[in-house]
Amino acid sequence: MDTERERSTAVERRLGRAAAATRPAIWDLDLATGEFTATPPLWDLLGKPAGAPLSFAALADATHPADRAWQDELAQPQHELAIIGATRIFRFRIVREDGAIRGVLMKIDIAYARSDGGLAPASYTGVVEDITEIYETADALAESEERLKLAIEAGRMAVWEVDLETGGLTPSAELNLLLGFPHDAVITLDQVRALYANGELDRVAREGVSWETIKLRAAHGQSPGVRARGGAPEADRMQIQAEIAITTPQGARKHLLLRAQHAPSLRGKGERVTGLLIDITERKRSEERLAVVAREQQHRVKNSFAVVQTLAVQSFRNASSSEAGTQAFLGRLRALAVASDMILESDAAAAVLRDVVEAVIRPYRMDGVDPFEIEGDFVELKGRTTTAIGMALHELCTNAVKHGALSMPTGRVKMSWRLEGDDLSIDWAEAGGPAVLVPVRRGFGSRLLETVLAGELNGEVKTSYEPFGLRCRIALSLR
Repeated sequence: MDTERERSTAVERRLGRAAAATRPAIWDLDLATGEFTATPPLWDLLGKPAGAPLSFAALADATHPADRAWQDELAQPQHELAIIGATRIFRFRIVREDGAIRGVLMKIDIAYARSDGGLAPASYTGVVEDITEIYETADALAESEERLKLAIEAGRMAVWEVDLETGGLTPSAELNLLLGFPHDAVITLDQVRALYANGELDRVAREGVSWETIKLRAAHGQSPGVRARGGAPEADRMQIQAEIAITTPQGARKHLLLRAQHAPSLRGKGERVTGLLIDITERKRSEERLAVVAREQQHRVKNSFAVVQTLAVQSFRNASSSEAGTQAFLGRLRALAVASDMILESDAAAAVLRDVVEAVIRPYRMDGVDPFEIEGDFVELKGRTTTAIGMALHELCTNAVKHGALSMPTGRVKMSWRLEGDDLSIDWAEAGGPAVLVPVRRGFGSRLLETVLAGELNGEVKTSYEPFGLRCRIALSLR
């Protein structure tokens, strides 16, 4: 029995200490006499020793410098409330004697008394609660939201939510902007799906990530959904991921990564799917460019064999001796290597167009046998333009060696260019080669010319297969 009584007494003492620690501080200020009284928790809150002098001015002075507007607000007259009294509520921070900062909520009741001028405040009675934890939680939440916002903006992401029951979409400003709608537009799921490229909606349905498919799976309990006893909390969540292509209302083509999660409610029936849309357009474009480069390299290797073979035949056929033929052949190979290095240098410096042309065609010239005639204005190219034009001319030379004028001793090529303002045009004209056959399909070389010039420099390539030889005109702006 004694043990039970002692345990009960100990519990009461702990509860008493807890109640003392959590009870609010109360103070009163008589405005006529200036008398200030307060309960002990106010000393504790301000970090002052018990019994130390305390006044309303000390409470005001302890207010954080950035939060002192409440004092001016308290002094403003409240005539409409004077008859029945007034209660003012303030949230601010105080700086304790030890430098620690605490957040407080203070309610002040204002009592009024009649005077010669009417009603005037007679006293303030305040109740002060320590809400530091609320402040800290709010600050942490604000910081977390700001970090999330920065992450979403940096990652070009948008949050969205779909109601599985109704198909209602809860959009966000980021989602609207990502999809090309006004930031404050109220869009629907049907409007979003109308942006899908042809075949995309059917594809995501087959992959099981459409709204209808997810709803059906959730209704039949096919979400990985019922968590096993003792299983991880994530085990009952349906994870969804897919890539989709859309065209915005402005006509922009975008690639998006859709990531979402569906979790059943407590009733065992899923209600909402929440997720992100991430703009991966640049990544997809980079992948496509890399694929073009890879195919171009494969194409270049195949062409190299044909070019080297033709150079060898031409070198030894026109040479007076095997030694002269070998030297001519090796010289042309070195020139081919120099030209290849130049046009593959992505960070090439500015260059003169004639120098670029001379470097590219050098492997196909021989002493006493020059199939090229070149003429044109002085034109200086920027690095990116130098590389693109060099690749285009190399492709034309390679094609002429395999199929055109440079495959025969009688073949000739005339190159000319003209600069009008910022507009450059380059003409390539073959003659004296084999009979020209119009290809039944566009080869990779033609597509490469368009990719390099049209895609990279907004240029234009026009090719015609004339009876006397291939004609090609390259037009682009140097702005």
